[in-house]
Amino acid sequence: MKKSILKVSALLAVMALAFTSCNTAPQAEIDAALAAIDSAKVAGAELYAPVELTQAMDTLNVAMQGVEEQKSKLFGNYDATLVQLDFVKTTALASASHAVVRKEEIKVEIAQLIDTTTVLLAENKTLVASAPKGKEGASALEAIQNDINVIEASLTEATTQFQAGVLIPTIDQVKAANEKAVAVNTELKTVAEKYSKGKKK
Repeated sequence: MKKSILKVSALLAVMALAFTSCNTAPQAEIDAALAAIDSAKVAGAELYAPVELTQAMDTLNVAMQGVEEQKSKLFGNYDATLVQLDFVKTTALASASHAVVRKEEIKVEIAQLIDTTTVLLAENKTLVASAPKGKEGASALEAIQNDINVIEASLTEATTQFQAGVLIPTIDQVKAANEKAVAVNTELKTVAEKYSKGKKK
């Protein structure tokens, strides 16, 4: 009798162990997915590859919900979860790589825009200095000079931010400064051309 009880107890212990093994969450894969997301954030993916990082994080949330659902079952099946966690890891690591590339692209773009805008500002100042100073044009030139001053101040601020490693707000600021400098340059050249034609007549 005792032997039978012992056998039953042993069998139950083995079955309990089997149930536990079958229903163990894939913790190693979860940890790997979380580590990949952390790496992506450190690489700046939140700013420079947000779409991919968001996909990874959303999928991780779905995977973790699946884990909790399977834990509540006698025989949990984590096949779908494993596929999701693999997607999370792959996508997060890709977002980290893309973030690094995008940062370098933005750095090049900012540097080029700063150089281009600086050249335009110098040309605009020269055009203002050589523009006709009649009564009608004086107020217009003063307004244009004010615009040039604002552009110059904005470009100086953007350059300081760029040197400090701030990229996202800087690229927008430099683009705006460049667009304004181009507009002023076009306006000054148009005025100069009209004045030149008027003198010929």
